[in-house]
Amino acid sequence: LVVFVVTGASIEAARAPAAPGEIEEGIQRLRFHLAKHERPELVAEDLVLRATRENLARLGELLLGPVADHVEGTRLVIGAHDRLHGVPFHAIPWQDGWLGEHFEIVYVPSGAVFARCAARGAAATGPTGVFAVPGKDVPHVEEEARAVASLLGTDHLHLGPNATLDTLRREAADARILHIATHGMFRRASPALSALQLGDGWVSHHDLETLRIDAELVVLSTCESGVAARGLLQAGARALLCSQWRVRDEVASAFMHAFYGALRDGLAAAAAHRRAMDTIRASHPHPYYWAPFFLLGRPASLPPAPIPFSPGNQR
Repeated sequence: LVVFVVTGASIEAARAPAAPGEIEEGIQRLRFHLAKHERPELVAEDLVLRATRENLARLGELLLGPVADHVEGTRLVIGAHDRLHGVPFHAIPWQDGWLGEHFEIVYVPSGAVFARCAARGAAATGPTGVFAVPGKDVPHVEEEARAVASLLGTDHLHLGPNATLDTLRREAADARILHIATHGMFRRASPALSALQLGDGWVSHHDLETLRIDAELVVLSTCESGVAARGLLQAGARALLCSQWRVRDEVASAFMHAFYGALRDGLAAAAAHRRAMDTIRASHPHPYYWAPFFLLGRPASLPPAPIPFSPGNQR
């Protein structure tokens, strides 16, 4: 494995000192630690956090250690390869905290996708479109969707059976921001068969590719929603906020409120993502809670255009 650091002035490369299978083993161990939080009761929470941090620190040592002296600036754009897409780099221990505390972290599936996102013209300027499909496993999504619509001052709110694929298709062509809160189904053995649930049924990877999206940002508030990323980027989205693993419904709702509150305050998407992680980490220190969401694509470096505001838009 070779790690490259590219800046406006230089390209540095170093070989990662990993033994065969060591990185894959570290990723599997991370999934094991994360899965502990899906049990009804978590035993020895402090020990689980320490073990998770040690595991992530070892991954960081392998992947970033060889180029640590060249990692600087405000934003890191990470283009991972193969199984490294499963590494939450923003949750790697760094100096006295975490990498995501020191940098804005953005991920790209490949250099070609990064260039394609940058080459797209101006984003749509229409009102935010908000979609939510409440269910037994995600009871908080309606509350979350109503809060997002209120924070961003939009009445384009589509709930339950009204959150259909045809409505999404119509909104996607004009909305500056799209927010979709629902249930996701990830099939690890066949990722192309993964899907998102809308009000009229499950939406496949292929369905998402057929949309025409001109949004500046698409937010998928679902479990393991990164599986939909390729389809949405192919459809025209410039940037996505997705999740890498299962998310506690109530924590996801709090994360989204913090994220959109930061946008409301005038921060750009990457800075808003960083603030939302800080907010959740203050009460939930384990990365399982604050690190599932990651920013993908090429989000704007400047704050979004002003959002119409009235006192009634506060949650």
